[in-house]
Amino acid sequence: NLTTRYELNKSTQISFGRKINSKISNIGSMDGLQFEKNIKNISFGALAGTRPDNSNYSFNKDMFQYGAWMAFSTKENGLSSETSLAFMEQKNHSMTHRRFLYFQHSNSLIKNVFFFGTFETDLYTLSEGKPKGTFDLTGAYLSLRYRISKKLNVSGSYDARKNVMYYESYKSTIDTLFERELRQGFRLQANYRITRDILMGVQSGYRFLKTDPIPSKNIYTYLSYNQIPLLNLSVTLSGTYLESNYLNGKVLGLNLTKDLMSGKLQTGIGYRYLDYHLPESLVSIIQNVGETYLVWQINKKMSFSMNYEGTFEITDQFNRLYVQVRRRF
Repeated sequence: NLTTRYELNKSTQISFGRKINSKISNIGSMDGLQFEKNIKNISFGALAGTRPDNSNYSFNKDMFQYGAWMAFSTKENGLSSETSLAFMEQKNHSMTHRRFLYFQHSNSLIKNVFFFGTFETDLYTLSEGKPKGTFDLTGAYLSLRYRISKKLNVSGSYDARKNVMYYESYKSTIDTLFERELRQGFRLQANYRITRDILMGVQSGYRFLKTDPIPSKNIYTYLSYNQIPLLNLSVTLSGTYLESNYLNGKVLGLNLTKDLMSGKLQTGIGYRYLDYHLPESLVSIIQNVGETYLVWQINKKMSFSMNYEGTFEITDQFNRLYVQVRRRF
């Protein structure tokens, strides 16, 4: 994010730079100009600029896009809702790459119940090399969360969005594969707070697309104990089991974290055991993964963090080190 915003008046603003528009959040970041106008419960706007480069997330003048959106929101007695509709045209070297409608809705109109959903419908396609109009639903995401009590909440979701591309990530290849398989499809989740400091949860997922030879099934569970007396340690135990058409496996994990210097310094260590099988290549791999990290809040505006991860296989060893210095102005 790097944005300059100018408020023409209390209801009108213009922003320039790299920004994600919350009214059309799934479209992602954009480099360019965005205009927004608010009239009571209605807001609308227009935007024009470029999409970040596909390979390194830098500025790319050839990825031009423009569009417009309108939203309607309500908020009364602690209950709220927001609905937005957008039209987007995306180019690639001055040729139409994608033309689509984007719909987003969120609400908390029922006490302790929160809903969020998005849909994308493509309006343009190429048929035998020739442009053609279409009306094709190409992405959908629905999520419903219910807070039954202060201790228990449950949620369910359906995810049919395209896979998200992360340009910068700490994740290894196997972590990325597990994440992708766990994300799409149907998901049920429950979290229960046993005591103030002990929390447990379980979630399961199921996916069976036309492109999947067999259904993909997974289950994940965890138990977390925050600030164990005398030790002042936080401990999390977790386990994942996954079955899919090209990856079967399990992951067992243990993480320990501790705050020092009145919270200014946080450190932690973790261990994961991965046992997975690739059916297509008949390859089985066992990995032992150890990690440690340190986060130091030097002062109100400056922080330092360091993360090390070592992956150990029977014949190979991989090491990754990530260091970050952050300064706020």
